Amino acid sequence: MLTYRVDAERGIVEIQIDGPTDSESYRALIQELDAQIAARGQIKVLEIICDLGWVSPAVWWEDLGWSFRHLRDISRAAVVTDKSWIGSIVKMMSGVMTAEVRVFGLADLDKAREWLAG
Repeated sequence: MLTYRVDAERGIVEIQIDGPTDSESYRALIQELDAQIAARGQIKVLEIICDLGWVSPAVWWEDLGWSFRHLRDISRAAVVTDKSWIGSIVKMMSGVMTAEVRVFGLADLDKAREWLAG
């Protein structure tokens, strides 16, 4: 399940993934991200990955395209997970992003929020 909330005051979009992601929830998130980018120019993203379930290939493809179109629209990104393989992929991909990217463990969620707000 993919859920999100927006801290409009600080320009942070907090995304949580815990299980399968369907295209409807993904597209709702994308609409919100696009709206926040349009309103602010740049946003900060906090992605909490508890459990990564099934994601259709169409959603992966759509996300890849969205991500590359918005490389400069994210100023900071924090990925919070205890899945070491996800952290490794994030660190590798951070090389193509203009955003400052950090990986935190689930126990350090509050530290990730503080870092994004700072």
